[in-house]
Amino acid sequence: MTTIAATNIHTRGRQKVRAQMSADTFSHTKVSGLYVHKIERIGTTLVGCSGPSVLCQRFLHWRHNGGRAPVWKETEPFEALVLDATGLYVFYSGCTAERITLPWFAIGSGRQYALGALANGASTQDAVEIACKFDPYSKTPVETLLL
Repeated sequence: MTTIAATNIHTRGRQKVRAQMSADTFSHTKVSGLYVHKIERIGTTLVGCSGPSVLCQRFLHWRHNGGRAPVWKETEPFEALVLDATGLYVFYSGCTAERITLPWFAIGSGRQYALGALANGASTQDAVEIACKFDPYSKTPVETLLL
């Protein structure tokens, strides 16, 4: 699986936090572990996907090219975070967007660890690195993109 965390533009105390997204880069396979990019920039949008690579590729293809949203079983283990100038959104297997009202959010197998870290003021980079210490399916290095 993975850990992906994102923050929307917000203030923490007197400090303004830039919108950003971070992800671990480990991909667990039956043969061996691979290191991959799980977040990418599409125009002025950041997109991060968690789930089987074939579903992630279909979702990214849709975000790149538009058209009809991909369709797969609701039981498929898929999540995506989308961050743009209008806000932070999460997509699940049904490929319908849910707007996140918190200034931050996380998806993937390490999301609980990342959410706890974000709630205590960690950056997305630090939150994913913390998740990597506890979640056996998330590993460093961590990559971060700014919106």
